[in-house]
Amino acid sequence: PGRLTDEVYEIVKTHTDKTRRILEQINFEGIYSLVPEITGCHHEKFDGSGYPNGLIGDEIPLGSRIIAVADFFEAITAERHYRGPMELDKAFDLLLDGAGRRFDPEVVDALCQYYAREHAGHPECRLLVS
Repeated sequence: PGRLTDEVYEIVKTHTDKTRRILEQINFEGIYSLVPEITGCHHEKFDGSGYPNGLIGDEIPLGSRIIAVADFFEAITAERHYRGPMELDKAFDLLLDGAGRRFDPEVVDALCQYYAREHAGHPECRLLVS
């Protein structure tokens, strides 16, 4: 219960490198050859404060930037054994607040546009980029 200790958080952060190393053992071909790199960078943050390499902006593979937004949105809006799902308006507020810092603003905007198209009439999604 509660926040992770710094020591435990350092252990948790190793999952990106472990995932990349495991996936590098698979012979992905064509565009799929990027899978290990993309999965290994999905905790990089747009402002460079993420891990494992502190990549910034376009240094982060586009696939990783997409996964970061999708992973975050799914994590906060899904039911967990320790809490219920977050309301969509709050979830979108968190995404929009993190755009440009934690997340690529164009990827956040793409999710917002998709949601607005698929769920017309819901006010939760304010578009960032016109």
